[in-house]
Amino acid sequence: IADPAAWSVASGCAREAYDVARARGVRLAFDDPVAYVRAFGEKIPNARPSMLLDVLAGRPCEIDFINGAVVRWGERHGIATPVNRTLTACIKGIERAASLAQETSVTSLTPSPETRPALGRAYVEHVAFRVSDIHWHIRFFREVLGMEMREVAGSPDDPSQYWTIGGIQLMATPGLQAAPTNTEGRLAHLGVMVEDLDAALFAAGAWGVSKLPQGFNWIQLPDGLALELIQASPGSVDQALAVDPRA
Repeated sequence: IADPAAWSVASGCAREAYDVARARGVRLAFDDPVAYVRAFGEKIPNARPSMLLDVLAGRPCEIDFINGAVVRWGERHGIATPVNRTLTACIKGIERAASLAQETSVTSLTPSPETRPALGRAYVEHVAFRVSDIHWHIRFFREVLGMEMREVAGSPDDPSQYWTIGGIQLMATPGLQAAPTNTEGRLAHLGVMVEDLDAALFAAGAWGVSKLPQGFNWIQLPDGLALELIQASPGSVDQALAVDPRA
């Protein structure tokens, strides 16, 4: 919002989406899309939307189903959507560039003994769970365990994902049935901060892991557990591991 150039793009996308929605007969609770988007953004100035997180991580994002959908429905109703069209094309270009970079930089996870790098230490930074009622879990972790919000994907009133200070990630999955016992879980993946991402991926190749489509730093263990390996800032792993909350 504070950046004039970025706000010009955002407000243009909002106007086009508003016009397309009205053409489709969608009932909206506001008449000024720019004012609505500004007011919403000002409530969460430090939010990092899920599409931003995907782009930063080199993963395919939801651009086709958000801004791309505005373009497609605009074509059906004869409404020009040049801002959404250009933005969608730009993000798709970034995705393709990231995919090519990953293919050329990470051609194999299988190490050779002659070039095996020295390994660093690591720690689990977050654990992601799929939950049927995300609001109940948000309240539980906040009110029972004191875990406040660190980040949210989507609206705080209707989040698709929710991260707490303390390492919990909740993923809204309506209709998910609870496992009958604690021997059957719903763990999505573990996010693990590592001192040296390249060295960790190199070492993992010797253990028969598989690469996952979410990104070059995502691997799956033979029994199905998924790991997102994340490059930590210098010294941060040692600092985290030095903390002993039970001392």
